[in-house]
Amino acid sequence: MTGVPGTGKQRRTRQYLQMALGLSVSLLFLWLAFRNVDFDEVLRHAISASPAILALVLVTKTGALLSASARSSLILRRLNPYSFWRVLKSLLVGFVGNAVFPLRAGEVMRVGYLVRHGDGAVPPTSAVAVLVVERLMDTLFLFLVLIGVLLVGVVELEIGTLLPVMGGLAVASMVALFLLGRSPGRSAALFSHSPFLSQKVERFANGLAVLSGPREIAMVGAATAGYWAFQALTVTVWFWAFRLELAWYAPLVVFLFIAFGAALPSSSGSVGTYHFFAISGMTLLGVGRSEAASVATVGHFLAIVPLSTFGILVLAGEFLRRPKSRREPEGAHLSVHYQKKALPLSWTRRVLRRQQACIYERYATAFPPNEDERVLDLGVNGSLERPEQYFFEYSYPYKSRIVGAGLEDPTHFERCYPETKYVKLRRGEPLPFEDGEFDVVFCNAVIEHVGDRTAQHRFLEEVLRVGRRAFVTTPNRWYPIDLHTVTPLLHWLPAVVYRPIYRALGFEFFSREENLNLLEGRSLRKLVDGHDGVEISRHWFLGFPSNLILVVRR
Repeated sequence: MTGVPGTGKQRRTRQYLQMALGLSVSLLFLWLAFRNVDFDEVLRHAISASPAILALVLVTKTGALLSASARSSLILRRLNPYSFWRVLKSLLVGFVGNAVFPLRAGEVMRVGYLVRHGDGAVPPTSAVAVLVVERLMDTLFLFLVLIGVLLVGVVELEIGTLLPVMGGLAVASMVALFLLGRSPGRSAALFSHSPFLSQKVERFANGLAVLSGPREIAMVGAATAGYWAFQALTVTVWFWAFRLELAWYAPLVVFLFIAFGAALPSSSGSVGTYHFFAISGMTLLGVGRSEAASVATVGHFLAIVPLSTFGILVLAGEFLRRPKSRREPEGAHLSVHYQKKALPLSWTRRVLRRQQACIYERYATAFPPNEDERVLDLGVNGSLERPEQYFFEYSYPYKSRIVGAGLEDPTHFERCYPETKYVKLRRGEPLPFEDGEFDVVFCNAVIEHVGDRTAQHRFLEEVLRVGRRAFVTTPNRWYPIDLHTVTPLLHWLPAVVYRPIYRALGFEFFSREENLNLLEGRSLRKLVDGHDGVEISRHWFLGFPSNLILVVRR
C-alpha cells in the first residue's frame, strides 16, 4: 500500500483544481459580461421577444445536429460502419456531457461511447483522431469566415502578422494530418524504437483515414459548412425574435465570437464565456449592452436546454438496456440488477474500481489498518466471482480480522477469501452482533438501499451499536448522474416524478423506494443527529461530489 494514498490525494487535488478552474473562468466572464447591465432592461427585452420565432431555433439546432452527424459519419466510416443514429447518439453524449460537466468533459465521454460501440474495431486513440479532424475542420472554416469578415471591413483589427501565422498553422496542421492519414504504417515506423508509441501513432493515423483523398476532404468540408451555416441561422433567428435590424453579416460576426467563447474551458455548458463573447459580438455591431445581454441569455438557454433534454431522453436507457435472456425473480437481490444493468461495460467497471480504490484510501487514512482490530464489512455482495471485486477485502492487509456480512449466499465470497468469516443477514432485521463487537464498521453504498428515511435511521443506529467507529459511504443525490442507473439529472426531480419515469425506462427495481432512496448531505446529517464525533465529507469525481462519506469516531 506504500505510496497509494498519495496517488489518491493527487487525483483529488486535480479534480478540485479542474472544478475550481472551470468555475473561476465562468465567474470571471459572467462578471465581465453583466457588470454594466440593467437587469430590468434585460428582462423587458426578453419578455418582448417573439416566442413563435424563437421556436425556430429548434429547427436550426436540429439542422446543425444532423450536419454534425453527417460529418462524423463520413469521418468514421473508414474505421467502423456506425449507423447514422449511433453517430448522432455519440454527439448527444458529448453535448450532454459538456452541458453537465466542466472543462468540456463531454468530449472524453463521446470518445468512450464510440469505442464502446465500435465492436472492438475502434481503439481510443483512433476515436481521438476523429475528434481532432472535426476540430481542425471547424478551425479552418471559422478562419475562412474570419477572413471574409475582415475583407468586408466589418471589423478593423490591428493584428499585424497574427492572422497569417494562425492561418499558416491551421493549414500546416491539415497537411501534416493528411500525410499521416495516407500512410499509417510509414508514420508508425518513425517510432519503431518504441512499440507502445508506434502502436498509438498507427491507431491515431487510422483515425485520419478520411483525409487520405481530396474527395473525402471535400465532403467533410461541405458537412462542416452546413453545420456552421445552421449555427449562423440560429443567431439570425435571435435577431428576428428580438426585432434587431442589423447588417446581413451580423450573424457571422456573432457566431464567430460565440465559437471562440465556447472553445474556452469553463464550467458546465460554457456558462459565462458564451455570454461574454455573444454580448461582445453584438455590442461591436451597435446593439445596446442590456439588449445584447438579453439576447445572449435567451440564446444560451435555447442552445443548451432543449438539446440537453432531448439528449437525456434519448440516452436515458442507452447505457443500461440489454436484451433480457430471462426475467429476474421478484425477490432477486440488488446485486442481480446492479451487475446486469448498472455495470454492463468493462470500461465502466474500470472506472468503478478506480473510484473504489479511492474510497479505500479514504478509509485507510481515517482508520489505519491494525492487526489487533476487528472490522465488519457490512453489505458485502457475496455473488461476485473474482477476489478483486471485493475491493475492501482485496485491499485490507489483515483479512482474517474482517467479518463480511450480506444478504446473499456466501459461496463465491468464501472461495475468494476462505480466511474471512461471512455472516448471512436477513433484510430488515437487527444485525446479529453484540454491542461494540467491532472496532470499525465499513459500509460502502448500502444505506441508500434499505428503504425510507426511518429505515435508514434504524440501519445507521445498528451500525453504531455494533461498531465503536464507522465509515459509511453513499452516492450523493446531487451528483448529476445516478450511479445506479447511469441516467443524468432525472433523480433530481421529486420522487413522485422520477420514480414513474424510471419505471417507464425499464428500471422497475430502482424505481421502488425500498431498493433505492438517495441521500444528500443534509439528510445524512439528520440521520446521525445526537451522535458525537461525526464528520461528513465528500468524494469527488469529474468535478462534482459523487459520494458522501460519514466517519464516526467515539
